[in-house]
Amino acid sequence: MDKVRLGRILGAGARHAARTAVQAMDAATAPDPNPQAKRPEVLSPQQPRRSPEATLASVAQTVRAVDQAKRSAKQAALAPLKKASKALWLEVTGSFFLLFALAFAVNAAKVRDGIHMASANHNRFLLYSALTLLFGYFSVSSFMNANKR
Repeated sequence: MDKVRLGRILGAGARHAARTAVQAMDAATAPDPNPQAKRPEVLSPQQPRRSPEATLASVAQTVRAVDQAKRSAKQAALAPLKKASKALWLEVTGSFFLLFALAFAVNAAKVRDGIHMASANHNRFLLYSALTLLFGYFSVSSFMNANKR
């Protein structure tokens, strides 16, 4: 497509858009051709006037219904989000426990190599082993709880 033809097409589109915008502004600022006459409100004989107490009771009932609807909508919208966020939190916590368990297991393996040289290494090995088991249990239980949700 050459530059002249592209310019003509774009120019025609711009002119059309400008005409449409001018017409829309004219229509928006024009006075209403069919003004609505305001009719006075007339009570029919079949509809007696309500007492202020009845009106107040009706308004109070409506407010209670709206509050109940808001509470149920909030619960319906947030319950799945709460459930998913709890499961995600348990999985993140389980991952951190697993990282600590792996770190203690690596240290236990390093200390295990020198266990026959000193009794202090034996105590450290037992400590690292116990911490590995403890954090491993925390990690597994956290993932199992996340799986239940």
